[in-house]
Amino acid sequence: MNLIEFNDKLIVNNQRQKRSVPEVTQNDIDEFTQLMHSSRSILNMYQTTEEFGDFIKVYPSIKKIYNADLAEELFYASKLHYRYDGVPTKLVYVITKMFSTFGHNHVNDALSRSVKYLAPYLDDIYMVDDKEVTLKDVIEFFAKTQVKLLTSSVPKVKSLDCYEVYVPDADRVTLLPNDIASKLPYADCEKIVFDKQKGLVIEDIIVRTMNGRLGITKDDFDLRQTM
Repeated sequence: MNLIEFNDKLIVNNQRQKRSVPEVTQNDIDEFTQLMHSSRSILNMYQTTEEFGDFIKVYPSIKKIYNADLAEELFYASKLHYRYDGVPTKLVYVITKMFSTFGHNHVNDALSRSVKYLAPYLDDIYMVDDKEVTLKDVIEFFAKTQVKLLTSSVPKVKSLDCYEVYVPDADRVTLLPNDIASKLPYADCEKIVFDKQKGLVIEDIIVRTMNGRLGITKDDFDLRQTM
């Protein structure tokens, strides 16, 4: 699944179903955290492992204390020291890590690097304070803003100091300066491809040299500071 397929389904999805999330208390989290500190080997594995599935393969005895779903919820809750009641804590963990790694300013760019981790939650509906919440709602909650998504019909969106534009053959998002992107119609945006020697091109035009630039850039996809 590429970014556009993901975003399209993030907006319109008739296959969503309600998903229940194990209820845990702060006391449950504290007890689980203490268990993780019960031996040096368990603690080391816990601290260095991001996937609960990998952890439980090494320490399957945890499932004798907690059922698998509850153990997974506690695993990520203890790492985060935070829960978004009604929403899987692994999802919260993935989104939190995504924004801490790639920032909040250019959400489509961040999403393009995280699709495989977020896609499993596309069909879920969560109940938060008696309201239905989707993956899009959770993303926007942590982005702290309503997100403008790149889609199959919208290949370019304004994003703070630049525009985000989807590059189909690379399945990446490029950050284009306003003076370049504002002059590109949707049809030209959809023609952008990535060339390993030239960088981003539209047919025979090198994007980083548009609008009189020399084309000097440190990043093939982030052209905001291109000279």
